[in-house]
Amino acid sequence: MMRTLFHGGPPFSTKIAALE
Repeated sequence: MMRTLFHGGPPFSTKIAALE
């Protein structure tokens, strides 16, 4: 799942923050 976020694009930090 984390890998998908990283490969999703540069704004991965935002996606992770949203999940957290």
